[in-house]
Amino acid sequence: MRPGGEERRWRVEIRYDPMDAITVYYNEVRFFQVVDEFVVPLIYRILQTATVTASQVAVSGYLGTATAADLTGVAGSLLQASAPLEAGLIHYLIFCLHVALFLNTAREPLQKILKYSSSVIFRIAAPAAIYVVLSLWYTLINLTFHVPLWGGLGAVGFWVFRLLAWISGLSIGLAMESMITILGPSFLPFFPILWLVLDISSSFFPPDVQQRFYRYRYAMPFYHNTQAT
Repeated sequence: MRPGGEERRWRVEIRYDPMDAITVYYNEVRFFQVVDEFVVPLIYRILQTATVTASQVAVSGYLGTATAADLTGVAGSLLQASAPLEAGLIHYLIFCLHVALFLNTAREPLQKILKYSSSVIFRIAAPAAIYVVLSLWYTLINLTFHVPLWGGLGAVGFWVFRLLAWISGLSIGLAMESMITILGPSFLPFFPILWLVLDISSSFFPPDVQQRFYRYRYAMPFYHNTQAT
């Protein structure tokens, strides 16, 4: 209950708005879909019962219009909540695809003169160096959405988040390097389509509300990035 709401109600002030008597605040951090689909409807049902009971016993008729449906305006922006993780990781994977294709084109003229060991080192070291830059880009993009990267770690949080982005880039990029050997550069773009479907369908909902089929999420880089974030 808002402070002073009970006193103002008994005074029957003309300017008193009963729809302002109850305010609910909630914070969507990770798995915002679960909050909107499970938690918020539960809050609505609880408040619906409370407001109906209050309207029946109140002397003033103001509280008769204070229903839980009036709380929809306090919900945060779903687009702002989903962009740092979902959209960001999707674009990150697309950039990793282009990096793999670019490095394959750059490596082809050198294949005849590179030894096997040198070729392996090149295919690991070159993506790792590129993802140092991409991880900084991804981290700065998240800052534009006011994601609190510092959290409880202080200034170190920024670098921990960037290190996580770099490791995620390696896990995606090295998989691209492996698949380009199997599929070839012509058919490689078909692999990220399947991988995106598997990643997105299993990584952004908590395991408790998912079917057993989605246990393959433990092999998906998006899931581990989401958990670590």
